[in-house]
Amino acid sequence: GRPSDERRMTDLSFGSGLSGARGFALTPGVMLAIPILDSGFIRPINDAIFLEPGLFIGVRNRKDENHVWVIPEFGPRWNFYLTPNWDAFATLKLGWAIGKEGDFWVRGTAGMQWWFSRPWALRLETAAGFPVGPGLFVGLSYQFL
Repeated sequence: GRPSDERRMTDLSFGSGLSGARGFALTPGVMLAIPILDSGFIRPINDAIFLEPGLFIGVRNRKDENHVWVIPEFGPRWNFYLTPNWDAFATLKLGWAIGKEGDFWVRGTAGMQWWFSRPWALRLETAAGFPVGPGLFVGLSYQFL
């Protein structure tokens, strides 16, 4: 990437997380990435920092019972703009599963957004954390000011 003075835009991502730790889980939800540092920490590499709150509905199917949670989560996202249509990012998020056997957690993610037709992007993200385990998020992002 190249350094940039451009103003970063807010993006809204929606899709679903999938995981297999402690029983299969489907977690549809939304995330809103709000730019807080347009030029990032390392100016020559074309990066940016966002705050990314999210809200999910988690459904986990275990052997003999199902669980449903409302899941708010919050954390920073560090974007790296590799090309005009492709960016990679990493996040560190704190979350809280509100419901039966709910819990707090910390999870880290690594992902990418491919801007196939501005303002739309495909978002793919892998995650790992405690106690939620590994997971995958697949969705779309929409960019706006």
